[in-house]
Amino acid sequence: MDIIKEINIKYFRSIYNIKLKELNDCLIFSGKNDVGKSNILKALNLFFNNQTDWKTEFKFYNDFNFQRLSEVREKSIKGKQYIQIEIKFRRGSGFQNTLPTDFTVKKTWDRYSSIPKESNNLERKLSQGKINNSNLKIIHRSMTQYLNKVKFEYVPAIKDQRLFSHLLNELQDEIFSQLTKKGEEISGEIRRISDKYSESVIELKEEFQETTGIKSELALPVYANELFKVLNVVTDFDDSGNTRLNLDFRGDGIRLRYIPSLYNFLAVHHRGNYILGFEEPENSMEYGLGAKMARKFFDTYSKSSQIFIASHSPAFLDSTSSKVNFFRVHQEDGLTQIVKLKLIGGLLHFDKKDDENLKLSEELGLTELQRTFHKEYEKIIIESEHSKKIVNQLSEQIKRYTKPILYTEGKTDVLILNIAWEKLHPVNDIPIEILPVESTSVDGGDGGFGALNRKIESIKESEKLQIGLYDRDEAGYKKGFLKLNKNLLPYNNSDFVKMHKNGRSFAIVLPPQDGLEEFVKYTNLPLEFLFCQDDLNKKDDKGNGLIIKPFQQTIKFGNQVVDSITKDNLYFSSIESDTKKGFAEKIVPTFDVQSFSYFNLIFDTILQIIETSASD
Repeated sequence: MDIIKEINIKYFRSIYNIKLKELNDCLIFSGKNDVGKSNILKALNLFFNNQTDWKTEFKFYNDFNFQRLSEVREKSIKGKQYIQIEIKFRRGSGFQNTLPTDFTVKKTWDRYSSIPKESNNLERKLSQGKINNSNLKIIHRSMTQYLNKVKFEYVPAIKDQRLFSHLLNELQDEIFSQLTKKGEEISGEIRRISDKYSESVIELKEEFQETTGIKSELALPVYANELFKVLNVVTDFDDSGNTRLNLDFRGDGIRLRYIPSLYNFLAVHHRGNYILGFEEPENSMEYGLGAKMARKFFDTYSKSSQIFIASHSPAFLDSTSSKVNFFRVHQEDGLTQIVKLKLIGGLLHFDKKDDENLKLSEELGLTELQRTFHKEYEKIIIESEHSKKIVNQLSEQIKRYTKPILYTEGKTDVLILNIAWEKLHPVNDIPIEILPVESTSVDGGDGGFGALNRKIESIKESEKLQIGLYDRDEAGYKKGFLKLNKNLLPYNNSDFVKMHKNGRSFAIVLPPQDGLEEFVKYTNLPLEFLFCQDDLNKKDDKGNGLIIKPFQQTIKFGNQVVDSITKDNLYFSSIESDTKKGFAEKIVPTFDVQSFSYFNLIFDTILQIIETSASD
C-alpha cells in the first residue's frame, strides 16, 4: 500500500536535509549502526503522533539538528531554528471530488511551541485546476478527514512488555469494535464472547502458525470484572496441544515474531490508511525465522499498510518484489545521508558496477560474509558431490541386496538378457539382477548347468528370491532342468518352470513358442537361437560375428569313411563358444526391438514369479 509518495525532512536530529521520492509499498533503510536509520522512522512518528521515540513527547532541543544549531548561533539568525517535515500523500480511491491525486502537507516545529504549524499546497492545486470541487473549506475539511484516517505506528528496536501491552490493547479495542458492530452484547456470557473473539482473529492465528509452526490463541480474561483488561496470547508448547504456554514465557525471537502478525491484523481491519515504521524487526531471531518474516513483510504485510523498515539484516536485502525500495543510510561529517539503491532485474546486486550497493555490502560485512560463504559453498559442493557418489554406490548395493537374482549358465547370456530388457522396456528399470552362475572344475566345462542346479537346489527359506534360467539344449534341459532334485516341482502346472518347496527359488528353461517347434523337438535351443537367422549372420564393423557350425554325420565301414551327411538347418547347428562374447557385446545391441520378441515370454514369466513371491 503506497500512501506516502515523497518525504522531505529538515533539521531533525542527524538529518540536515533529505528528500525521498517515488516511495513504494515497502521501504528498507539499511546501513551501519548509529548512522540515523531510525531517525527517518522517528521523523514520521513526529509528523503523525507528535512524538519522537516511542511514547516520548517531542522536545525541540533534544531533536534539533546540531549543525543547523551551530549555523544559527554563528550567524545570529534569529527565528530560524525549526524542524520541518513535509509529506506528499497519494489520495487513493477516496475523496475523488474534493482532493487532488496527490497533495503535500508540511509541519514545522520551532523552539517556542511543541505544537507544529501546518500548511499545505491545496490552494495551488485548486488554482491549477487539479481539484474538481471549488469550495476551499470543503477541500480542507476533506484533507483533515483523510489525515485522521491515516494511522502511523512506530515500533522501536527495543520491544519490551509495554509495547506488547499497548499492542494487545489496540488489538482488543479493534476486536471489540468488530463485535459491537455485529450487534454482539458485551455484557452477555463471557464464554460466548470468547468464542466470537477467537473467530475474529482466526486469520491472525493461521498467519502466525504458518510462519513459526506454533499454534496460538488470544484468550479473554476469565472473570467478568476483568473483562476489559488486556487479553493474553497463549501458545501450544508441543504438537499434542495439551501443554499451553503464555507468549510471555516464550523465547524473545518467538515473542517478537508475534508483533508483525498483530500489526498486520490491525492494518487489515483499520478503516483507513495504515503506515508502519518498524525498527530492526529481526532482533533476537535466528536468520531463518528472520528471512521468513522479511518475505511476509514484502509479499503480505505491505498489501495492507505502507511499511518503513530500518534494518541491517541481510534477510531484508533480498526481494524480487517491484513494490520494495532499498536505501543505503550512512553519515558524512556526522550528518545522515540516504541513497536509493539500484535494482538489476528486480534484485539488489552487490558488485563494482554499483558503488553504493557495494559500499552497503562492505558496511554490513556482507562482502566478507560472501567470501566466507563462497569458500564454504565450494567446500560443501565438493563434499556434496562426494556424498552423492557414496549414496549412489550404497543405493546400488542396497538394490543388489534387495533385488531378486536371475542366474544364467554363462556370462554372454547376462549381456543378451540385459540388452533385451532395455529394448523391450526402455522406460522401466529391470526389476531383477542378472548374474552368471559361478562355474567350478566339477562342471567339466558343460555350460554351467551343474553349478546352476546346485545354486537353485541350495537356496534357503531365509534368502531372497533367486531364479535359474536354463538353455533348452542337451546339457541345460536334459542334464540340468530335468535333473533338479525332488524339492523343485512344476510351478502352476507349467512344463518349463519349477518352484522349490520353500518358495525362494525357481528354475526356468527356455519356453516353447510358435516358430521354435523344431528347436524344442531336437532339444537344441540356446539363448542365441531366439534370434532369427538374418540377425545371427550379422557382422560387426571388423567383419567378425557368430560362427555357426552345421551338424555333420559320417558313416564308416570298418575304419573307412564311406559317406558324409550335412544338415544345415539352424536347429541342427552349434555355436563356436569363443565367438559368443563379441556377438553379445557388439552385434546384439544393434538389433531392432522386433528381434527380441521371443524374450517377452521369459520376462513375463519372471515378473509373474516376482509378483507372486512378493504377495506371499
